[in-house]
Amino acid sequence: MIVGVDIGYGYTKNSSNVKFASKYTTNKSLMKDNSIRLSYNNEEYTIGEGELTVAMNKIGNLSTKLLLLTSLGILDTKCFNVVVGLPVAQFHKYKDELKEELLKEKVIQFELYGIKKQIIIDDVLVFPQCLGAYYTLDNIDLTKEYLLVDIGTRTVDVISLYNNKIIKYSTILEGTISMYSDLIHAINTNYDTNFQVEDAERILKNGLFINNEKQDLQFANDIIEAHAQNIYKELELNYNPSSKMLLLTGGGAFIYRDVINHYYSHARMIKDAQFANSIGFRKVGESIWLR
Repeated sequence: MIVGVDIGYGYTKNSSNVKFASKYTTNKSLMKDNSIRLSYNNEEYTIGEGELTVAMNKIGNLSTKLLLLTSLGILDTKCFNVVVGLPVAQFHKYKDELKEELLKEKVIQFELYGIKKQIIIDDVLVFPQCLGAYYTLDNIDLTKEYLLVDIGTRTVDVISLYNNKIIKYSTILEGTISMYSDLIHAINTNYDTNFQVEDAERILKNGLFINNEKQDLQFANDIIEAHAQNIYKELELNYNPSSKMLLLTGGGAFIYRDVINHYYSHARMIKDAQFANSIGFRKVGESIWLR
């Protein structure tokens, strides 16, 4: 099976629409029925719980291996050709090292949800993270330049392309987690609460409730706009986005879309933005391994 796996700093997604938080802990979950339980190398892990990994380098990071095993183990197959991604700024430096690391153990035995598993990783392709979303587009116009902005938890990747060739790229540390941190700090200061950064996404989605009363979150818009300014500066100073097909992807695109549209009314969200990289990874893999 050819599968794309996008191991993001916030969520791990695969091209079969499986998604879970990119966290793990050795503590036993209090929610046993709903937890993802992984046993590997005589260690027990709960996947999707614990602390987010914010280290930029994924090479030699245990979480990379555990998240990949979980993403593959959930699928009902045994043999895989896998496409994974790296932030564009790390791609050339680390792509061979990451591939070598993931192929060290080609036949892997583990348990998932208490069920014994054995998977075989036949081959691995490492691809620039943001570029995966490009390959989900229908009817690419080769006469136009495309500008992709992939807003993730830890990073924002930017790539400009013309005639299917990369013209320029960059990675900035302005993912949603920095905005979430400022938002939670403001909430805890204003309301004398003790929310954690992990609560921010839920609060933005469902609202802020204190003593069972919904609070005004208007101030959150100012925080979102302040962080969007850093993305705007990167685009405006280095990419001339007004002259390009500007496309937003990644889980953070849903949060920043309105602000970016205020600056660039022609900006559009890619379909299935949070899964677009993993789906594009799979399509790239199919173009190589099914030739």
